[in-house]
Amino acid sequence: MANIFTEIPEKEPISFYKGETVVWKRTDIGADYAPSSHSMVWEASLQTNGSTRFSATVTESGTEYTFTLDNSATSGYTSGDYVWFLKVLQTSDSETLIIDSGKITVKDNFFATTGDTRSHAKIMVDKLESLLEGKADADVSSYAIAGRSLNKLTVEEMLKWRDYYKAEYQREIQEFRIGNNEGSGSVVKVRFDDAS
Repeated sequence: MANIFTEIPEKEPISFYKGETVVWKRTDIGADYAPSSHSMVWEASLQTNGSTRFSATVTESGTEYTFTLDNSATSGYTSGDYVWFLKVLQTSDSETLIIDSGKITVKDNFFATTGDTRSHAKIMVDKLESLLEGKADADVSSYAIAGRSLNKLTVEEMLKWRDYYKAEYQREIQEFRIGNNEGSGSVVKVRFDDAS
């Protein structure tokens, strides 16, 4: 693993934890947008609330742009999925242009949170499995009291939803493993036949 304090990654991260210092550089844009005549603005906006935003501090060196999110700032960010935009500002006439965009996720700081750190998919898997364990006892699928009725999920419906959320949770695990350079954990089988 590279020391990211000295070997700065050359692309925006896909996620980071609140309270982290996040640094990356772009060496691919300086030739077209030289720091001597351009400046960069990097900003992210929360997908569920566009008014929740944060921006990176941008520094230039030669034809390289370095972007920094300071740990004191990231600790106050709202957790969630954001869309980011990289804008170039031409200093001669103040014209701006979006030259890149993507998505980034701000995750809760596990060292500072006292709440539940499971994802939505994992919470649903755990709840559905707990309900299914309780279904072994006698249970009714619907009932009515004083003209009001309530229908519960059948075992088949709960199994369907459990399988759906298990697949979602498995995708999260695969993304985490890939992010840690461990591979997806999926097995790919290949068979070679003798062509002769």
